[in-house]
Amino acid sequence: MKNNINTILKNLLKYGPYAATLLVGLLVGWMIFGGNNANKNVVQTEEVNNHEGEIWTCSMHPQIRQDKPGKCPICGMDLILLEDMDNSLGDFQVSLSENARKIADVSTVKAIRQEVSGELFLSGKITTDERSVAEISSHVKGRIEKLYVNFTGQKVYSGQVLATVYSPELVSAQQELIQSAGLKNSRPEFYNAAVQKLLLWRLSKSQIKKIEDSGEVQYAVPILSPIGGTVTKRKISLGEHVMEGSEMFEVSNLSKLWVVFDAYESDLTWLKKGQKITFSVKSVPGKEFAATISFIDPVLDPQTRVAGVRAEVANPDGLLRPEMLIKGKVSFSPVNKTELLVPATSILWTGKKSVVYVRDPFNEGVFSYREVVTGSQVGNSFIVLSGLSEGEEIASNGVFKIDAAAQLQGKKSMMNEVLIDSNKGSVDETVVFQNVSESFSQQMNEVVDNYLLLKDDLVASDKNSAAKHSENLKKAIDEVKMETLSGASHVFWMDFLAIVNPILQDLTKENPLIIQRQKFSIVSEELYKIVKAFQINNKRLYYQHCPMANSEKGSFWLSSEIEIKNPYYGEEMLTCGSVTDSIK
Repeated sequence: MKNNINTILKNLLKYGPYAATLLVGLLVGWMIFGGNNANKNVVQTEEVNNHEGEIWTCSMHPQIRQDKPGKCPICGMDLILLEDMDNSLGDFQVSLSENARKIADVSTVKAIRQEVSGELFLSGKITTDERSVAEISSHVKGRIEKLYVNFTGQKVYSGQVLATVYSPELVSAQQELIQSAGLKNSRPEFYNAAVQKLLLWRLSKSQIKKIEDSGEVQYAVPILSPIGGTVTKRKISLGEHVMEGSEMFEVSNLSKLWVVFDAYESDLTWLKKGQKITFSVKSVPGKEFAATISFIDPVLDPQTRVAGVRAEVANPDGLLRPEMLIKGKVSFSPVNKTELLVPATSILWTGKKSVVYVRDPFNEGVFSYREVVTGSQVGNSFIVLSGLSEGEEIASNGVFKIDAAAQLQGKKSMMNEVLIDSNKGSVDETVVFQNVSESFSQQMNEVVDNYLLLKDDLVASDKNSAAKHSENLKKAIDEVKMETLSGASHVFWMDFLAIVNPILQDLTKENPLIIQRQKFSIVSEELYKIVKAFQINNKRLYYQHCPMANSEKGSFWLSSEIEIKNPYYGEEMLTCGSVTDSIK
């Protein structure tokens, strides 16, 4: 035991310095390399902690909120910091700070569906009933011997003598009658010819019989009024020579009149035959007259762009007079149908297009440019036929200032048809994206095929089949895998979806054919931009145009045939249109 201890002590004394050196080296190595690992852990922890409190979102789908970077679960785009959102807005979006919104006095309102009712105010005038007007002309050439009506406005009764005319030709005809009366039985043809001549000169049968029985010629033939009423025109004077067919008098029955109102195109939606209308005149203050619409002019006046709306009114007391100016009022009620209404102040008009700005539901300072199709005006609101969905919030005040901000930022706006690229300056709308994936091209060919089926339905004026193929078209667009796109091409596609999806959603519903065609026009123009930009069609397409469609503003469509088959008129004007572009 003692010997073992001595051996260990000798070894320590011999190898001690080496062991101490080794221990010191291990300690220094741990401090260097172990410390680095510890520092790395600290750095990694700090990197993780750097994302605490951050919100990452998608520029195309701002409803996505994550606490760390990643991919958008909807479109596959890289998420960005919420604070950088404004820098990644699409070409159809504009951002305004809170202070800018206050200065521009921006306010918003939600688009809602509601039953349409209200009052329509029309102006017009009173006219004579054309069916109660008699134009009295001379049927013979002669001279006015006596004039029993000396002024316009004179009351006359049916059969009253208005004037007498001396006519040598009529005297000769009467003499022929008297002579042929004795040959009535032996030569009846002479007698009948003499009677017929006097009848054609508008002598009555009683006048002819009186001449025949008396055997005396009437040198002054009376001119009788065929109706009772008021003389509204006198165009002859005593002693005046008149020719056959010369207008002598106009007699109107004013006990029943017409009231004719001017209705603009936007008013015609709310007017129909049988509808009650009330009106007032200045000459009878405080009194309202009632009438019923009996006729709506099928043709607009090319100068004033109004249609006449006519109603009939009784006038037993003579309070109403032709040419009086009147103010009318029509009340219209719901017809078991709701419409999407927006304030008139929300809409910017660009001639061919109507524009609204839709507020982002997750960022109150972001507004999106949206083109809509509007219908009739109802009071201070307009019906929106397509381009907007119920519940979307739109700017109702300060809209023009929002559009001005979009122009300054180089975004799509009412006046900016060409978008501005901050890196390249001004660029054409028909931008082309290269290297699109094969899967995206195949899916887009499905979209085009479904679109062409929809177009054929509208050519055939088959609204039921059009609604079905609209649903198929929307489904084909929804199935396109947008994550294969990136950067500007992805934004371009998302802008397309923002415009087309709400319209296709409406197209799948039951709508009149005219509404389907209006919505189809917008889809056609947007799909044309996509086909041109991505060059994905596997067949030649022709971009065609009809100048008569859309109230003569013109509309486009895509077709796989060069032959014109108009989807906006069908058989009515099947070949109206021309080819404006060819895409392959």
